Amino acid sequence: MITDAVRLRLRADVKVGSALSGGLDSSSIVYLINQQLKGKTERQETFSSVYKSEATQDCDESVFINELAENLQVKSNQIEPKTEDIPIEHQKMIWAMDTLTDSTCMSGWHTFKCVSGTDITVTLDGQGADEQQAGYLKYLIYYFGHLPLTSLFREYKRFSAIPTAKKPIIQAIFVKLASIFITKKGMLHILQKLNKQVNPFVPLNQKLSDDVLTDLIDLIQVSDKISMAHSIESRMPFMDYRLVELFASMPANLKLHNGWTKYIARKAFDNKLLNKITWRKDKMGWPIPEDYWFRGVHKEWFCKTIEESAFLKEKLGVGQDIRKRINSGESINDLIRLLNIAVWPRTKAVYFS
Repeated sequence: MITDAVRLRLRADVKVGSALSGGLDSSSIVYLINQQLKGKTERQETFSSVYKSEATQDCDESVFINELAENLQVKSNQIEPKTEDIPIEHQKMIWAMDTLTDSTCMSGWHTFKCVSGTDITVTLDGQGADEQQAGYLKYLIYYFGHLPLTSLFREYKRFSAIPTAKKPIIQAIFVKLASIFITKKGMLHILQKLNKQVNPFVPLNQKLSDDVLTDLIDLIQVSDKISMAHSIESRMPFMDYRLVELFASMPANLKLHNGWTKYIARKAFDNKLLNKITWRKDKMGWPIPEDYWFRGVHKEWFCKTIEESAFLKEKLGVGQDIRKRINSGESINDLIRLLNIAVWPRTKAVYFS
């Protein structure tokens, strides 16, 4: 079914490429395109943002991108965002978004900037798989909450092998065990007090369904705006209605299983993609070195932009303590929301009295 979804979206009277992050979803799309283009003279092309400098290597996935490109014999076009260009590129992104985003989107933005420098005007991309196949560790709390205790501890042991899974696993185990002794109403009250916006009593598939109708729609809109800002049409095979219906009907244990997220997808591409991609445990998902940029080289610009925002100061009453907050270890994601709000009026020539 996914093969046919790719086949249909390859129909074009222009050249078609793919955004490639190095993760399972984008790699699987590149693989399926590769299989359908065999025997054709035109070389398949991929496009990626990479971070090879010493200060940003923790966000770099080029090792996976390069190995896949070599394995499939595709042309890998890569771009490394220039640190000095981030303020102006961020402003361009905010203008193109029209509505506010909760990140700088710089990896996706530069990927499509890379595409725009070629003669390719259509890409097939991997968005949509994570929200339908439980590709994020945040879904563990919904999965663990409905497992019998024997299965719970088996899955606990297996998921513990994922480097970034410790915190969501502890949360999921705590909620599961606590719910044995505390009523549903009491458990939800505790989570509310802890400022945890989760309902662990919702089954995994129900949570995924909710996210498809909310978070995924937002993601697709952002992706569409980023690609169209560079005059590129991004097509998403995982959003084929047949796949959406198929994933929605699958039992939860085909999505999270034996210590793996997106278990069914990994099994589907086993022995097709390289094992180091198919069975990766270190999901990165187009990371952006925002901590390095905004707590380092662009810290002064970041703080000054927020401090000088009349809208933040006069309408929301926030932002004047940004220097304290940025030095405190507070999540950079929360602070970037302030930056985006501060920059947005400038790009729209909006003035607030």
